[in-house]
Amino acid sequence: MSVKTELGWNGGGHIEILNTELLNPIEFTVYFKVLPKEWRNWRYFAAKATDAPFSSGWQGWRFNNNLNDAINFDIMDNTAEIYHRCWYPTNLTNGMVRDITGTYDGKTMRLYCDGELRVTYDIKVTTLANGYNIKVGACDSGTNTGTGFFNGEYFEFGMWTRALSDEEIFDLTHYHEIPEDPEMFFKFGSAYSKIYTDMTGKYKAMQVGTRQVVKKIRGMNFDTGGFNYYYGSGDSIDRTHMTQIAVGRIRTPIKGGIAATGRNGLLRTGGDIVMVWGETNGQFQTSTYDGTAWKPVSDGTPDPDKYFTVCGVSNGNELHLYVAGDGRIYTHNYRSDVIASGVPELNPPYNTTVGSSGFGYMLTGEIIAALVYNRTLTQEEIEYISDFGWKDPPRDGLVHWFIYDRTVEGEVDTSDQITGVQPTRLLNGYTPSYIIKKPLR
Repeated sequence: MSVKTELGWNGGGHIEILNTELLNPIEFTVYFKVLPKEWRNWRYFAAKATDAPFSSGWQGWRFNNNLNDAINFDIMDNTAEIYHRCWYPTNLTNGMVRDITGTYDGKTMRLYCDGELRVTYDIKVTTLANGYNIKVGACDSGTNTGTGFFNGEYFEFGMWTRALSDEEIFDLTHYHEIPEDPEMFFKFGSAYSKIYTDMTGKYKAMQVGTRQVVKKIRGMNFDTGGFNYYYGSGDSIDRTHMTQIAVGRIRTPIKGGIAATGRNGLLRTGGDIVMVWGETNGQFQTSTYDGTAWKPVSDGTPDPDKYFTVCGVSNGNELHLYVAGDGRIYTHNYRSDVIASGVPELNPPYNTTVGSSGFGYMLTGEIIAALVYNRTLTQEEIEYISDFGWKDPPRDGLVHWFIYDRTVEGEVDTSDQITGVQPTRLLNGYTPSYIIKKPLR
């Protein structure tokens, strides 16, 4: 069983395929695989055109649905006073994934639904050229902001600079045999990133307000028990320039752990220096001891129904706390009065604990992944990791990496992905158990 992802819209975002302003073939094929969640007038599937009124004269192509739950495939050149449309009434929002294809060979428009030819329209136009980028899930407003946003889930988008045959479209839909020489073909569920590269390598697509949808998430359930990883050898860690990250959720912030009420430990690496945990004030916290006093930083409020990426960063005399998710930083707080000279290097042997602060503050919640870096991460790197980047994080300075969604139940790999060290169960707690949750968001 694998984690299945695709791109999800909620009526306010789109994908922009960069550097396609000059891609204006007179013969073309556009294909997309979608799961519409709402039918409403002018919800766009894809477009290389403007949303200006038809009477104003526009040129290009676009696909949308309208009030009678039909698929529209429009083309127009500005020498005409009417648009040209293939229109096919169908129940788009029946909960099924739909394969839509439109072709134009310079003489005839053809609209296919689920691999079958549904409508044709004979028309000859002289040009479809415009200076807009292709938008997936929207249409250009003329000011490059997009409009008519699609609502649902998007799996694939492809384009050819020729009209595909009936046989090619049937095979693409039913056997997923991609016809030769695509100009571009994007699989939006194949990466955990804000930027996608199509299979030809020629084009990149950028998310603008969209989000990935995870159908199943598999993590580790902690209920007053944690994992302890012992490192008897290895490199030293500069604790004045390190980063700790925990991805998960605190299910009951007020419950706390065994030794102290109200604290849920998430991650702690070697000694009472830099930790990330849920604190008694109902916020996340990272803290350090610099030889004179504890220097905590708190921010963000754990939501039992939401997964967070919690990040503690030490940078000289500064200590930062970031709470992030979905590729953006929600909150950020810091202090700059840490005495760096009082924070010694961390030399083996030491312990790293997941689901605890290491001395009894056991987590009641879930951990999907945890990471420890021997350097200060940038805000951009933190944003990337929070947007499923924990599955493929930056490797520079990564010294410990724990990921708990790798395999099916009974085969969970709980080892450190960098060193191979296996964990032991922490005392005063129960063995963490594997879970399958649906959905993540």
